[in-house]
Amino acid sequence: MIGRFLAGFIFLISAICILPAGEPSLVEILSECGKQLQLSRKDLKNYVCREEITYRVKTRQNSRPLIERGKFEFRVLSDQEERLALDPASEKIKPLFSTFGGFLSAIYGILGPENQRKHSFVLKSKTTASPSTVVIETEVPPQRSETLLQISNSLTASLGYRAEIVLERETLRIMRMEKIALHSVEKVSYLRHLVDYDLVPIGEAKYNLPVKQEIELVRDGDRYLTTYRYSVFKRFQTEATVKFK
Repeated sequence: MIGRFLAGFIFLISAICILPAGEPSLVEILSECGKQLQLSRKDLKNYVCREEITYRVKTRQNSRPLIERGKFEFRVLSDQEERLALDPASEKIKPLFSTFGGFLSAIYGILGPENQRKHSFVLKSKTTASPSTVVIETEVPPQRSETLLQISNSLTASLGYRAEIVLERETLRIMRMEKIALHSVEKVSYLRHLVDYDLVPIGEAKYNLPVKQEIELVRDGDRYLTTYRYSVFKRFQTEATVKFK
């Protein structure tokens, strides 16, 4: 079974409001993000989408990268996730590395109201961000981190990381989250996790969901890059069969 890469969280668009004009303070940003997360957490718990995975490996011994691609039905059922391969070739894809910690951990572990107190946030200056965005940063040491690194079947200690979160200035909707590991572990000298979010329709509502994820890793001089793309989102119903071509 393909290694789990659990990241991102849902945001109900009805919970996202237009903020008053002016530069939001860090306190206002964190408060608004926490409210959005709390409201959205109650709504969309079960959904299914199409997932396309591209796995690239470039080793020191081989100048040409190995590239594998797979198509899956990706189910999010409360706090659990499932991947079902859509063809025999996809069943063979087994990326060597994955990071995980629960589907809620990537965003909720940082901006969830009960988790914000664990972080020391910094609001980046306007000169370093686009006029239409707000950027906040935080660093998390290993002993307080929810991010774990799995190498094959061997589980390592928690990874400390630096996270940068890009928000839409007008609504404070999360647009991107990027984590970079702060230290080396198990010969892993570099680890980056990127999640892009966008508003996607499910039924009559729109939700802020991960539409693309990347995990980039360098180990022993070999580079691994796994890209996940999500599309065709639908509510999941046990009595219905969702088909993707």
